[in-house]
Amino acid sequence: MQGTFNGTDFTFVSDLDVEKELRFDPPVVVQAGTPASLTIQLDLNGWFRDGAGNLVDPATAAKGAVNEGLVRDNIVNSVNGFQDNDEDGTDDHHEGGDGRH
Repeated sequence: MQGTFNGTDFTFVSDLDVEKELRFDPPVVVQAGTPASLTIQLDLNGWFRDGAGNLVDPATAAKGAVNEGLVRDNIVNSVNGFQDNDEDGTDDHHEGGDGRH
């Protein structure tokens, strides 16, 4: 990931290697001959934030740095998945009246 923080360019590289089990509520039902689509989302907005929502310098998230664990946990927790048969980017089972969840 590349970007800027307080006007300074940064490149964030991680050797993060984890598995995450996603539970679908309600469960996704797959029937023979009927396609089922899933959407997996990563919320990048929270990767470099502390528990209070403040931005942290990406340089402090490098391997061995003070915020490595914080950012690692934020990345893992940013993964979300849901059934999206109409492929509109919203959860088929938890949409509001305006199409958003």
